[in-house]
Amino acid sequence: MNKKQIMVLALMATASASTLTSCHQDAPELNYNHTVNITVNNDFTALVEAINKGNISVTDAIKKMVEAIDKMSATQAEKLDMLKQVLTDQNNTIEARTAALESAIKAQTLSQETKMAALTVAITDLKTSFDDKLTMLDATVKAGFADCKTSSALLETAIDGMSASQAEKLAAIETALNNQKTDNNTALATIEAAIKAQTLSQAEKMDLLKKALDDQYAALADQTTAIGDLQTSLADKLALLSTTIEAGLKSNAEAIKAQTTLIDNSSKSQAEKLADIKQAITDKATSDAAAVATIEAALKAQTLSMEGKLDLIKTALNDQKTSFEAKMEALNTAMETNVTSLKNALDLATKAINDMSASQGEKLADINQAITDKNTSDATKLAAIEAAIKAQSTTLETKLGALETAMKTQNLDFNSKMTALSTAISNNATTIKEAVSLATTAIDNLSSSQSEKLAEIKKAIDDKATSDSAKLALIEAAIQSKTTSDNTKLAAIEAAIKAQTTAFDTQIAIIKTAIEGIGTNITNVQSAVSGLNTAIGSLTNQIKGDNEKIQQLITALKDAEKTNSENLSKEIKDAIEYQIAQLKKIMGYSEPASGTNNGLSNFGGVNM
Repeated sequence: MNKKQIMVLALMATASASTLTSCHQDAPELNYNHTVNITVNNDFTALVEAINKGNISVTDAIKKMVEAIDKMSATQAEKLDMLKQVLTDQNNTIEARTAALESAIKAQTLSQETKMAALTVAITDLKTSFDDKLTMLDATVKAGFADCKTSSALLETAIDGMSASQAEKLAAIETALNNQKTDNNTALATIEAAIKAQTLSQAEKMDLLKKALDDQYAALADQTTAIGDLQTSLADKLALLSTTIEAGLKSNAEAIKAQTTLIDNSSKSQAEKLADIKQAITDKATSDAAAVATIEAALKAQTLSMEGKLDLIKTALNDQKTSFEAKMEALNTAMETNVTSLKNALDLATKAINDMSASQGEKLADINQAITDKNTSDATKLAAIEAAIKAQSTTLETKLGALETAMKTQNLDFNSKMTALSTAISNNATTIKEAVSLATTAIDNLSSSQSEKLAEIKKAIDDKATSDSAKLALIEAAIQSKTTSDNTKLAAIEAAIKAQTTAFDTQIAIIKTAIEGIGTNITNVQSAVSGLNTAIGSLTNQIKGDNEKIQQLITALKDAEKTNSENLSKEIKDAIEYQIAQLKKIMGYSEPASGTNNGLSNFGGVNM
C-alpha cells in the first residue's frame, strides 16, 4: 500500500469517575498494578477512578468493570444512568470513558437497547470532542457491537449536533481522521457520516473526501469496494475515485474500471445515473484527468443507453471548466466506443471551439495540441481540424494555422490531411494557391520512399472524401514538391486521370496543371512527354465517342500550350500538337498531325 492507512475513528469507551450513588454493593478488595489497594462500596466508580489515576491497566479494568456491571442489582435504566454519568463526565480521561463503554458492551446483563443507548450518549454528548467520540466508537466496533452503518448514523448525528462553525466542524473531523489510532472502518464511517450530514456544505464534504484520500486512502486493500460500500451518492463515489487519480493512488485505467463498476452496480435509474455522472464531470473541483476518466467509465458502462452516453458527451463538451484538450480526449473515447459518429463529433467539436472564451492565439494553441496529440485517433484529429475550419469564432488566420499544423504533424495520416484540406477549400478557409502550398507541405513531411509517397497520393485521390479541388491541389503539389521524383510526379498525374472518383472537369484541369508542371518542375523531358501522352491517352479512352468532351480536351490542351508557351520545350509542344491531331481524328477530322511526328519520333507516340 502506498500511503498511510485511512484512519478509523476509534471509539474506546471510557468510564467517568463521577459520583455515582445508584449502585451500592459490597465490593471485593482490588489489587492494582501499582499495589494500591482500594476497597469501595461502588466498585465500578472505583475502577473508573483507578484508570483516571493510572493505578490499573485498562485491560484489567474492563474485565473487572464487566463483572461489576453484571453483579449490580439494578434495573436497566439505573445501570444506564450510571453509565451516562461516567461517559459524559469530562473530568474522566478518555481511557476511563472508553473502558466504561467497552465494559458495558461486553456485559451480559445489559440489553442491546441499553448498550445502544449508552453508545448513543457517548457519541452525541456535546461536551465530548469529536476525536474522543471516534476513540470510543472504535472500541465498540472492535468489540463487534457497532457496524459501519450504525457508526455512520451516530457520527452523522454527532456532526449535526456540534455547536461549531462549518470550518470548525471540518477541522475536527480532519483531526480525527489524521489520528493514527483511527482505523479504516471507523474512518470510512466518519467520511460517510460527514457526507450525509445536513450541516456541512457539499464543497466541504468533497474537500474532506479529497484530503482523506490524499493522506491515507491508499492503504485500503480494496478501494473500489470501500467506496462502493459507502452510503453516498453515485456522484460522490465517482468524485472520490477521481481523487485517487489526482493523488496518484490509482492509474487512470484502474480508476476507470472502478468507476465503470460503480455505475453498472448502481440501482439508480438511467436519469439518476446520468445526473450523478454529470455532477461528477462538471464539478469545479474535478480535474481534467478525472473528468476524462469518469466520461470514459460512463461510455464503457453496460447499463447506460447510447442516448444517455451521447448526452454525457454533450455535457462534457459544453462544460466551460473543462479544457479543450480534455474535451477532445473525451470525444476520442466516444468515437472509439462508437457512441458518436464523425459527423456528430464534428458538430460537438465545433461547438466546443465556439464556446471557448479565449483569444485566437489560445484557441489555435489548443487546437494544435489536439492535432499533434499522439494519444488521439486520426478521426478525432480530423474532427478537431474540420471543427476549427467550420467554427464561426475562428479567424482565417487561425483556420490556416490549424491546417498548417495538420499538414506538418507526423501524428496524422496523409489521407486525413487531404480530407481536412478538402473541407478547408469547400468552406473557403483557403484558396487553391494556399491549398497547393499546404498539400506540398504534407507531401514533403511524408517520411517515406518514393513508392510509399506515391501510394499515399493515390490513396487520397481515390478517396471519396477528397474533393476534386483538393485532388487538383494535391497533383499540383506533387508536381511542385522537391521531395518527389519525376516518375512519382508523372505517376500521380496518371493516377488522378484514371481515378473513377475524379470528375471530368477535374481531369481536364489536371492535364492543364500537368502541362504547366512539365514545363517547370519535371527535368526529364523524355519522361515528361511519355507521361503526358499516357495521361492524355487514358483520358481519351474514357471519352471516346463523346465529341463534346473531346472538344473540351482539345480546347484545354490548346489553352495550356498557349499559356505555358514560354516554359515548354519544343518536344513537349510537338507532343501536345500530336495529341490534338489524334483527338480531332477521333471526332472525324481528316487533317494530319502537324510536323514530322510532332516530336514523338524520340518518345513513342500513343496509338489511338
